[in-house]
Parts: sequence; C-alpha cells; structure tokens
Amino acid sequence: MKKIIRNGFKLNYTDNIKKDKPAIMVIGSTIYYPRLFKDENFGNLNLIFIDHRGFLKAHKEITYDLNSVNSDIEAIREDLELDEFYILGHSGHKFMAMCYAEQYPEHILGLILSKLAPNNTKKRQEMSIEYSRIPQVKIEKLISNKKLQKIRICYPKKS
Repeated sequence: MKKIIRNGFKLNYTDNIKKDKPAIMVIGSTIYYPRLFKDENFGNLNLIFIDHRGFLKAHKEITYDLNSVNSDIEAIREDLELDEFYILGHSGHKFMAMCYAEQYPEHILGLILSKLAPNNTKKRQEMSIEYSRIPQVKIEKLISNKKLQKIRICYPKKS
C-alpha cells in the first residue's frame, strides 16, 4: 500500500501492479473494495484500488469538487507510472470515473461502470437493494480511434 498527501488528505492506493496485464483502477476505498473482489473470478485481473477524498478526513475542513478528485487520480496515475489503464466506477463513483475519462482520455483504455442508476431517489435506492444480488460489469471504450470492446460479467442469483 502506498499513499500520497494532497491538500491535507492522505490517499492510499495499492501498488501491486502486474506489468503483463492492463491495469484496472477502482475508485473508492482501499479498505472496502478489495473485499468485493476476493472472488476467484477476479484473481487474474490487474486491480488497483484507490481512496478518494469523500472517504477520508483531512487535518482541517477543506471543500473539494470533482476537479480535485480528478487531480488526485491523475497524481496517483503519475506515481504508478501508468500510461494507459481502465477506470472502474461503481455506483456513485461512476461520476468520478466518467469525469476523469473525459478530462484525461489519452490515459484511458476503457471505462467500466457498474451498478448504475439514472437518479438517486429513495425509491431507486430501495429497488437497488432488491436487485443487488446480481453484480454486473460493463466495459465500453471511450476513445473512438481504438476498437470498441464490451465485456459483461454476470453471476446467477444466490438462492
């Protein structure tokens, strides 16, 4: 585990990169998200987990926005010396992944968005809880001059 400090926030990220496979940067939490990817189906993936400011406490009250989060992701990318990678945004982290991909398309191999919702109303949240037994992941290329790729991983409902 490595860390960088940006504007009073200590951002942790994993650095066990497999150089022979494309990296997938997972925005969210270095504590929570690795637990979700323990299944053997994910063992061969080159996953990098990163914290973002929303999960952390700064040494003083600081406001931030998506541009600040983008700058943090870019600082981590530079520190890891990644030229290109996939970026994964789950649920509310989709906004961070999409914003980064839009601002830094030259570094993005693809955008992975999972468990997305068109809005965040209470009714939608309740429906998500009901549906949460089926994890789904989609990858779509952002850069038009590269071949479009789509991957869908679905698991059967648990009884």
